[in-house]
Amino acid sequence: QEKFYKIAQAVYANSSNTFINNISQSPSQAIYSRIIAGGNIFVLAFAQQGKSETLPIHIIWIVIIGSCLFVSLLCLAYSTAQILLMSLPAFILAIEKVDRGNFNWSIDLKSGDEFEELADSFNVMGRKLYEKEQMSQLVSGDVLEAVKDESKLETGGKKVDGTVLFSDLRGFTTLSEKHSAEEIVEMLNEYFTLVNSIIERRGGVIDKLIGDAVQAVFYQSDSEETCELRAVKAAREIQLRMKQFNRARAKNNKFEIANGFGIATGKIISGRVGTETGKLDATILGHVVYRAERFEAFSKNADITGIMLDENTMKGLKRVKESVKFKDCASDKDKVFELIELL
Repeated sequence: QEKFYKIAQAVYANSSNTFINNISQSPSQAIYSRIIAGGNIFVLAFAQQGKSETLPIHIIWIVIIGSCLFVSLLCLAYSTAQILLMSLPAFILAIEKVDRGNFNWSIDLKSGDEFEELADSFNVMGRKLYEKEQMSQLVSGDVLEAVKDESKLETGGKKVDGTVLFSDLRGFTTLSEKHSAEEIVEMLNEYFTLVNSIIERRGGVIDKLIGDAVQAVFYQSDSEETCELRAVKAAREIQLRMKQFNRARAKNNKFEIANGFGIATGKIISGRVGTETGKLDATILGHVVYRAERFEAFSKNADITGIMLDENTMKGLKRVKESVKFKDCASDKDKVFELIELL
């Protein structure tokens, strides 16, 4: 107490505001004084360096080990994040391609971990989807429907109402002899792509491609347009588009082509045929299919549209409110009519 009293007197005697810093002393001291409240109150602050104490050794080791563990965890988290950031984009890109219907891709990831195994699984899935897509182009729409729902093509077949459209190219044998295989295949691919898009848009299904010929079926449905009308409209649209098709080929110095149509309507046998253990084919059969193919042969001598119809198709068109004109053509067995105009 005496020590503090002497210090206070010395400070008070110097001035109203005093700061004394005794850093050089041991222990170091700092003294601050101030007179406030108009000189009625004297305030004194005294600070002195305390004694330093050393932490126990086990506390120090806990701090060091804990710090090392914390840093290690941070490094591990960073490395994991880097691996994810490097691997995930390839999987995201593959998923986006699948969403767009592109199955021809492969993830090339050689990380030696679970991500590489996942990439291999993705590649297997992609190959299977690609093979399925390729196979779908080799079979008819009826086959695909049968795979989805076998009840639609019961064993033994069933009869359904529909219209069959048969079309082939004029002078295809001569074209095949005159032009190279590459030119013929290129032309067929372009032609079939054109025909298929129109038939599907009109509600039909290509049953099969037979060389240069197309066999399609339009089933009777709840559509506002009858199967006869949809088939005839498809044939007429194909003819109109063929003019553009040939003009484009002529500009590229390629040979032009022409086709004819046979259309027949009636009961169609739709069934799954083949062996019990071997190849199966979902197809259409019956006299209607035969008539459509035979009537197409009459189109070679047609002089207007080349769209030949059987009597059932003609009657079906007359039942709907469409402006349609026909030409009666001679036949040894069936009545054959050539479509003249359809508005």
